[in-house]
Amino acid sequence: DDNNGKLHLYEPVYSMYGLQIFSCLLIFALFLSRKVFDLFFNARGRSHRICGATHLCWLSLGAISVIQPRYDNDYFWKTKCLLYDIVLGILGMVTTVTAARDFPHRHVSNRVGESGTLSTAAIVTQSEMIEHSFYQGLNLWQAMFLHAVTWAGPENLRHSTMGKLFTLWLVTLPWGIRKLFPVNSFSANWKTRARKKPNEQDATKSVQIRVGTEIERKELKI
Repeated sequence: DDNNGKLHLYEPVYSMYGLQIFSCLLIFALFLSRKVFDLFFNARGRSHRICGATHLCWLSLGAISVIQPRYDNDYFWKTKCLLYDIVLGILGMVTTVTAARDFPHRHVSNRVGESGTLSTAAIVTQSEMIEHSFYQGLNLWQAMFLHAVTWAGPENLRHSTMGKLFTLWLVTLPWGIRKLFPVNSFSANWKTRARKKPNEQDATKSVQIRVGTEIERKELKI
């Protein structure tokens, strides 16, 4: 009946309100933080910081502005989501590539199996940054797949068996070029940490990373 229909229509909106409030609080807390200047306005690695700030703002904008449509066939809302996903994917790729360029950790290496994004005893290497660009591109490709099979693709592509198989083949194509990007096993990080002896976890060493004309120094637990 009408009451059940209205409940079904507006139920997802309540969860969106929560996401919007969370995004607003996150941005507010971030700009009150003492680290906000170093994060986004430091001269070193400026292009990456600008891209990162833009990416964060775009994510928050999506949480605030992309809301549940009034009707399931709202073409304008679907198109807005498509454009949003394209920009989000591009920003993700640019953010990772600028990180690899602005912070060239070419000479940084962690112990075998340790991931700079997961282990507190390691730092992110340049190969990990480049690897992340592949997955950002993969996210964009998969988002395009979801749009294509739900509304944006031709009707015969969305409803025929051959069309569905074709789109499934297309969405797996990026894995054909996976070997062109660095491979860093995240699962190996946990296996390595499990094999460590307690006295090994307490040792430290100093690593120097040259960025432009400056040198970053970081104490690493190994």
